[in-house]
Amino acid sequence: MATDIKGFADSAKGFTKSPLGIIALFIVLVYGVATLAVTFGSSLTQHFRPLIFF
Repeated sequence: MATDIKGFADSAKGFTKSPLGIIALFIVLVYGVATLAVTFGSSLTQHFRPLIFF
């Protein structure tokens, strides 16, 4: 698992060298936050507003 995180960090550093890479990293962040909101909520109806904001 530690090697997977290191590999992800290395690839993320490579993505920051281009504008499209920065946009891609932001999209990954948005999907991650939305996934956390849906996963840890008791129901999806409580999390419509945060998902709409993202």
